[in-house]
Amino acid sequence: MFRNAQWFKSTQTFMSATLIKFLEELKEYTDENGQVLPEKDVPGFPQTGNGNLYTSIAHHVASRIQDGNPFKLQFSEVIAKSSAGYGLYHRAPRKNKDMNARDDYIWIAFAAKKLNYYHITLPIMQHGLRYNWVYNNLKPGSASILQNWFGRFPWVVTHFYWCAGCTPPMWRRFLWSVYLSYLGWRKRKGSTSWMLSYAMVNAASKLQLKFFEKWAIDKWTKGLNKTYSHGFKGALAEHLGAEHPIVKYW
Repeated sequence: MFRNAQWFKSTQTFMSATLIKFLEELKEYTDENGQVLPEKDVPGFPQTGNGNLYTSIAHHVASRIQDGNPFKLQFSEVIAKSSAGYGLYHRAPRKNKDMNARDDYIWIAFAAKKLNYYHITLPIMQHGLRYNWVYNNLKPGSASILQNWFGRFPWVVTHFYWCAGCTPPMWRRFLWSVYLSYLGWRKRKGSTSWMLSYAMVNAASKLQLKFFEKWAIDKWTKGLNKTYSHGFKGALAEHLGAEHPIVKYW
């Protein structure tokens, strides 16, 4: 994604100076598959199993820097390298023998929605509907173990509906609201929960929401800002370190 020098050179004139700086610094955190890493890349050392998570966050940062995300086509190419079937993904190309969990899917779906890539978000939801929300990337369609049965997280399923441009059942929306309200009330540090819930909140933020959903988002936002003095950037810094380009350019 970020190491294709010819592509990068040919499109520089269409990008803002800030976006160009972000991409340049991100190269050191990008592996041979275009996956963004939590630390600087060391060839031959597979430091992360969540490349799709960080890659999706990086694309969201680019969209925040410059509307339209001029390199958004690269997102599909990079994510596709981790495909394990229709609506299924490995943790990363380097980790295609590991069982995946919900964190990568939550951010893939959100980043794809922001790019209007429904050819990515719809299969994720449709796979869940077909297999009762089991996402077994090692044996597609087979019985679940607890790790890949996302049905135990109703708020995640609600997120998949919204990212696919569909309306979730009301009971799922209510549980989504309860979960976000709980996070806001708890106000506990722990960057993973805030990172995943950020995607869920912002995937729904511009939709026609019920009063209880709006209240939940408000509760979540206040809890985040009370937990981290710099808001979501503080949660990212706790997870990745202040020097990571994702944090620096948030």
